[in-house]
Amino acid sequence: MYSLHYHPGITLTRGEANSSIYSFVLIFAIVGRIFLPANLLDMFLSYTSDGGGFYEKIHPFSYIILILALSKLISGRSCGAGVSSPAVLVSAAAILGLIWTTVSGSGTAVGFLLDSVLVAGAGAYLLLQADPFLKGSVFNCLMYMMLVNSGLIISEWALKWRLLPYAPGLVELQFRPAGLLGHPLNNGLFYATAAPLAMVMHRGVIYRIAVALIFLGSAAIAGARAATVVSGVFVLICTLVLLRKEIQKMELTEFGITTFLVFSTLLLAVFVGAAAGVGERLVSVGLFDESSQTRLDVYRIMNYLTNDEIMFGAGNDRMVYLVKQVINQRTAESPVVGSVFLFGAVFSVIFFTMILLALFRVAKRGDFFIKFSILSFVIVSSTNNVLITKTPALLFVLVLGIAACGMRFRRRISVAARGV
Repeated sequence: MYSLHYHPGITLTRGEANSSIYSFVLIFAIVGRIFLPANLLDMFLSYTSDGGGFYEKIHPFSYIILILALSKLISGRSCGAGVSSPAVLVSAAAILGLIWTTVSGSGTAVGFLLDSVLVAGAGAYLLLQADPFLKGSVFNCLMYMMLVNSGLIISEWALKWRLLPYAPGLVELQFRPAGLLGHPLNNGLFYATAAPLAMVMHRGVIYRIAVALIFLGSAAIAGARAATVVSGVFVLICTLVLLRKEIQKMELTEFGITTFLVFSTLLLAVFVGAAAGVGERLVSVGLFDESSQTRLDVYRIMNYLTNDEIMFGAGNDRMVYLVKQVINQRTAESPVVGSVFLFGAVFSVIFFTMILLALFRVAKRGDFFIKFSILSFVIVSSTNNVLITKTPALLFVLVLGIAACGMRFRRRISVAARGV
């Protein structure tokens, strides 16, 4: 079986050793692609900055994921790769996007399609081939890396100083930590996605709820208002559902003590967070301020496009120019506006339909918590441009969702092995 642990006295066969090496490389590549931020990578490569060769525009760990997926595909031992598979839908969206940009003559989206979309499809494909134990290992690694990132952004928030490089020239009215995910909005989206899945972890009730609360607090600390509100509502609902499920396994006294500890911890976290200024941006300006208005104003730049540009795309350079001239911003924080500029309205409808279908397929095969995780991702990602930029967001939600689906089978196997 897949295992990353060393067991003294046990000699691995060549097949078992190869499986362990493959598991390690896959986990290492996924974690590296998600948690090695672009701002840090730009110190060594021209990843998002101007200049450099085309090969530098692709994340180093993206190459590993694509190579692993290609080797698995060539081997012919594939499963879960039907037409409606999340991996096939996302990969097809990337390939069709590459064809569309080639035909239309706009090459500005090629790096994004390869590095964010095709890699997400490849990662989903690899996870669909994995057994429950490897899926569980991927799930646990990602969740614990999110906890590590929580520690990092809490430290940055306390020090009011970023420990890792941040986007050069970006001035913010309030300090917002970025951590390993490179941007406050990435933190908000990822924590909103991961918080419901804390309930899937193979730990005690209090531990799982505590992790969800840490993720919620991390989104608030990052100053991601939409993510904080969405994850706050969903964490509360998921907590109630979890307690309802666990009451069947507990004695009445044990359940009462657990419920008391959980809600006492929740109230304590709220008071401590309020006293420390966590979520200050949400409390001080609410959900709607100048930044929120900008997300609405960005649609004004559509008035400057011709009908052909709206239908078939105007290119990233024209979008950047209009955003600066019309609303005095650096980028269009809207997936709709951004995709219309990159691809045009025709292909944007096709692209987002395929992405949403892929997410729906993951949600359909998952339990209540996985469905809420996917829903949270869809809601929060619709408030910014993360789905049309070079971020690992799509890889994160697909891999984490598919891995979480495997956790149920891993639990059943573990219970059966103990003879329970």
